[in-house]
Amino acid sequence: MRHDRPLSSAYQVLHYPDPDKLGLRVRHTVAARAAAQNWVRRHAARGISNPMAAAEIANRASLIAWELMENAHRHSHSGAPDQTLTLMLERSRYLLSITVTDAGPTPGCKRLSFPEQKSHGGGLGRVASLSFYWDWDGCAGLPVTVKARIELP
Repeated sequence: MRHDRPLSSAYQVLHYPDPDKLGLRVRHTVAARAAAQNWVRRHAARGISNPMAAAEIANRASLIAWELMENAHRHSHSGAPDQTLTLMLERSRYLLSITVTDAGPTPGCKRLSFPEQKSHGGGLGRVASLSFYWDWDGCAGLPVTVKARIELP
């Protein structure tokens, strides 16, 4: 997703008709990612009555969001100045999905890069260890969406 005008703050809240879907448009800076990570921490555990379970879900979701945003900013056009990515939380009865959609490949990119889990454990390896499932959707030259799911108590 590309936007012509830069955001005046770290992120912009996106509004959806479904109350179980929350989203942000996040700037490319580390400070914006940190602000979005804190937003995820505040919203991920909403409605979970057990404080220990709520803290665990909030922590895992915020770490997953950080890794997905970091990857998008590092490996796509979302990392260019004045570019953004979209971060979304979507809740169902037993699942919380954390989704990041980047701005597509960098201009002039000669190598097509799709999300892959590397053996060193960072990035998507960390996402895999924090979630019970992750996947991605996209095609060559277009934005890529990566989604991780956490089971809810």
